[in-house]
Amino acid sequence: MTNSSHEPSTQQLLTALVQATSELAQSNKQQNLKLDALTDQVGRLTEGITDLKLTVDEGFKQLDARLNQIASTAEQQAETAKQQAESITRLISMLEKK
Repeated sequence: MTNSSHEPSTQQLLTALVQATSELAQSNKQQNLKLDALTDQVGRLTEGITDLKLTVDEGFKQLDARLNQIASTAEQQAETAKQQAESITRLISMLEKK
């Protein structure tokens, strides 16, 4: 069985196979490096989002506390204004009696 001049020899096929395998392994290695880099970036992004969420949550807690304080102060001022209005009404009434 002789090889025609157009057909590659077994040695040439094996050489091509080894070269293709080597290129595939190199490509796989590069893809793994890219995947590792992406995994690292996703991890850092996740940490950043978690930090941001904690910061926002803390900010809302502080805002809620401040709003409660403002509401309490407003209620106290409204009560003071009501008492002052009642006092003024009594004073006017007393002055009118004289």
